[in-house]
Amino acid sequence: MRRIRIMLKGKQIGEIVDDCYVTHREVSEHFYIKGGGYPISNNALKVCKEKGVTTAQVIEHGAKGTNIYDCTLQKYLDAVLIKEGNFDAQRCVPLKEMNKL
Repeated sequence: MRRIRIMLKGKQIGEIVDDCYVTHREVSEHFYIKGGGYPISNNALKVCKEKGVTTAQVIEHGAKGTNIYDCTLQKYLDAVLIKEGNFDAQRCVPLKEMNKL
């Protein structure tokens, strides 16, 4: 099993597990209302593409429990680039366009 940690500014933001990028998100801290989902750093997406990743998986943690959403990495790569404030450029796929597992 291949596991690669993805870091941004010294903090782990996700990991590659085989051909899947996995990231954990807290609803209260990370949900992007305008985009209706969880943005992923454009730099992380580029690394994933270089490493042959085909799927992105968001594990959502909240007061109502845990949900797992997934979609193709290409869907994230095709999403609109978001650049707000001091945050790294990111891309967001609305949860309604992802598969809930």
